[in-house]
Amino acid sequence: MKRCLPASISIFWLFFALFSASSAVAGADPRVELSAGGEYSSFKLSDGSTSTIWYAPFSARLDVGNWTFRATVPYISITAPGNLIVLLDDDPTGAGVGGNGQSQTAGPIRTVSGIGDSSLSATYSFDDIKGSPLYVDLGARVRLPTGNAREGTGVGATDYGLQSEVGLDLDRWGIALNGGRRFLGQVNGLDRVDGWQAGTDAWLNLGPHALVGLYYDWRNASEPGLSNPRDAGVYLSYRLNRRWKMRVEASRALDLPQANYTVGLRLYWRLQERRDHH
Repeated sequence: MKRCLPASISIFWLFFALFSASSAVAGADPRVELSAGGEYSSFKLSDGSTSTIWYAPFSARLDVGNWTFRATVPYISITAPGNLIVLLDDDPTGAGVGGNGQSQTAGPIRTVSGIGDSSLSATYSFDDIKGSPLYVDLGARVRLPTGNAREGTGVGATDYGLQSEVGLDLDRWGIALNGGRRFLGQVNGLDRVDGWQAGTDAWLNLGPHALVGLYYDWRNASEPGLSNPRDAGVYLSYRLNRRWKMRVEASRALDLPQANYTVGLRLYWRLQERRDHH
């Protein structure tokens, strides 16, 4: 299995690259947002046993003009069969944890915890195209092997992805369609394959401070023979004041015959106000 980057060094370079890249965009007023939260996932394997995941990401976002840069460093705690843990991270965005574990036979249950694989992304937004509520986002992402692949908190490879989104952001509601392609690094003992991903998101503004939304995501499985992950969820975002916002979310994996649920809470703090798509 490929050697992982030391977590402390990787995290330092992750944030250094984020802020260095933003400095190249001249003549724009930078805006910073920090966020932290936690997600809890529970799912059943084919033998009836239950596995759980705690996922706690810390993220930094920097907006400069039409550019958005993000960096995410997660802490992960997984309780699952040892032969399944390395397959749990099948999320191409690096922002969450999903699984194809229903096709695996269960081994001895164990718990692993630590820093997970981190991610860096850059997105360019075409907002209010020709004075309309239409927008287009084009982005790229890299996921770095900052987790411990030997213990199971990381995959042990560097993954890349390209992502686009087209949406309408109106005063009362909005809708968006997204799609992309991911390019997965090789890991000894796993036949990881590149794949496509797509999804849709719709939201309704409940007032000046709150909105509620629904989403659906689909992606190719990271290994041949596994079912393609499909997720559907609902979320509520509420702005507490000019600086603070919170988001609660619940989702279910539709590709699994057994129950697979995720619930999460995230807090956002920003230095300056900025109009987001939703």
